[in-house]
Amino acid sequence: MEEKEWLIQFNFNDIKSMFDPTVERILKLIELQLENCSKKCSIMFLVGGFSQSVYLQKRIKEKFNDLVRNISVPTHPIATVVRGATLYGLIVYDRVNNNSGSEVRLKLTTRVLKFTYGIKIVDTWKKNDPTDRKTPKGEIIRFLPIGKAKRGESVKIDEYIFSDKELGPNNPFQTMATFHIYYTRERDAKFCNDPGMEYLGKLKISLPDVHLGLNRPLKFGLSFGEMEIKATARNATNGQCYLTTFEINEAENEENK
Repeated sequence: MEEKEWLIQFNFNDIKSMFDPTVERILKLIELQLENCSKKCSIMFLVGGFSQSVYLQKRIKEKFNDLVRNISVPTHPIATVVRGATLYGLIVYDRVNNNSGSEVRLKLTTRVLKFTYGIKIVDTWKKNDPTDRKTPKGEIIRFLPIGKAKRGESVKIDEYIFSDKELGPNNPFQTMATFHIYYTRERDAKFCNDPGMEYLGKLKISLPDVHLGLNRPLKFGLSFGEMEIKATARNATNGQCYLTTFEINEAENEENK
């Protein structure tokens, strides 16, 4: 190094190899978010510091140009994040303090659930479990209620309710996971094929960091708006968050019938 005056030379491929792992994870995250989106995405804004990378912009446009009609980068992508949060806060503040007619819905703060909501999980079979539900691997598929998201419970509008059980991958080499979400009129349902159980939808997430094996904890939660249910999964290891929205009109129409 002294002979080379402590200079290190990097070529294009060297630099590219440094950024590609991060870029691939970003592309995978976007892909899953688009897949979880129930409606077609018409526009995508790239904001934040890394969005200024021409290489990242090129990779995103190459991969998603056929799925998203307009992929745009604001003139000031970093400031856009701050301005967007500020404008959103001002709009909410104005609506709350100047509610009239169409804005009266913001006064609703709670709702009473008409169903019990939960997800399908693979668990260890226990002696008091039905023998006919035991799998060859000694496991059992259960219905896991999400916290207090049960029929008759009062919950705050848009407040996330998370599962009480710690969740994680089923095997140490797993790179993807899918949460299958169900709902039922029963408060204490146990299995996803119980009578009256209905399938709401699914949320797919990425599980990187395979070197951590089974030690990749996940948090799954639901929030209940006035006209929709939002499902989210958070990777406690790297902070990645996945979100999808379900309309609840059909479920409530069934209930009214």
